[in-house]
Amino acid sequence: MNPSHYLHLPDQKVDIRGSQIALHFRYTNRGQVIILAVNFIDGRWPRIVQEPEKNIKEILQNDLQGGIIADPFFIQHVYLISIMRWWTNALNSIHEQLVAYEVRLQDDQQEVQNSSLPPYQEISRALHAIAAHLHRYTSELTSIEDTKVAIIKLHQSNLLNTDTQISGPSFGRVEDGFDNIGAQLKVAKDSVLEFEKKVQNILALLFSRIQLSNDRIMVTNGLAMQDIMKATQLEAKISQEMAKKTQKLSESMRQDSLSMKTVSIFLKD
Repeated sequence: MNPSHYLHLPDQKVDIRGSQIALHFRYTNRGQVIILAVNFIDGRWPRIVQEPEKNIKEILQNDLQGGIIADPFFIQHVYLISIMRWWTNALNSIHEQLVAYEVRLQDDQQEVQNSSLPPYQEISRALHAIAAHLHRYTSELTSIEDTKVAIIKLHQSNLLNTDTQISGPSFGRVEDGFDNIGAQLKVAKDSVLEFEKKVQNILALLFSRIQLSNDRIMVTNGLAMQDIMKATQLEAKISQEMAKKTQKLSESMRQDSLSMKTVSIFLKD
């Protein structure tokens, strides 16, 4: 449940792992731009790791007229696009996993003994783990939003800087791109809040299912106890009858013993 660890989604067959990307951005005295990117994304996902770099190369090759590349801030924009795509995919996977849990718990035909379904305790742990990660995601998305705002301020301050030589059209295209990133961030944050409420609803449904299962167990145990009590009563009744017969047999044996004594006396006389 540690939100700093990866989040496993069994039905989606994916693991959500946190990653970081560091960008060092500097202008030279000659008006050149030096950008150093340090990517800490898990190396097991080479396509995701190389996506921003690949997109930047494609833009540099295709934008021959210097439309957007005239504004060096397009690189931050490209990285933010990749970051938001990662967040969108991660949140979609979480949503699908929550739906899978909800459908499973709403199935009235579900039985606790069904081996194809995970036990309720496992679902409970998974839901609490998702809740912990969603809580952390809110702060992380806020951090990304703060970073975007800082980049926009720096971008706007460089519009009038003669050293950077950012043209108006390229500036507007990058600025529109940042606005689009802001809209995606808002959707992502709203989704996190929605998923947190959904987790609480599923936990309430899980608690209801656990109560229902416990009630079923209590009813089953009650019926079993009734059978045991009936068997015990029958056994007691049989024991009473055996005791009565044993008592009668003892009385008969006593009478036989008296008769034998009488016969013995007569024989001696």
